[in-house]
Amino acid sequence: MTNKLRCIAIISFIALAICSPFLISIMKNEIKLVSFSNQLDAIDRILGKPAEVIAEGSQIYVGGNDEACTYRATRVYRYFTKNTNGLEKKIRDIKFQHVNNSNMKTDVDSYVLITPLRVIITIEDGPYSAGFDFRCW
Repeated sequence: MTNKLRCIAIISFIALAICSPFLISIMKNEIKLVSFSNQLDAIDRILGKPAEVIAEGSQIYVGGNDEACTYRATRVYRYFTKNTNGLEKKIRDIKFQHVNNSNMKTDVDSYVLITPLRVIITIEDGPYSAGFDFRCW
């Protein structure tokens, strides 16, 4: 019985050693994605009380023809006010941080759509090296 347990332990250790670079890379990218998407909280302060978040999401996806990850975060608000003058400019003036806090000269891509009763904001940054994150291969 002890030989079977030893064999299972060895196989488990080998499997963990093989999978760990992938798991570590995925966890690292997930932490970056959460931090990147939390920047949309700045929009809450601009919109104020009449706004209500009705949908939000974030994802990592293939950003090009090579092994590169692009990060995207989106929020949809129900916005109960008729005064939207200057709102888009205020939102576009926000300088979002890059995922890797690099000294890139370009801004993070941001998309703003304002419709009656809806404000939709999407920010994207990338591409960055995928490393062992197989979602971007």
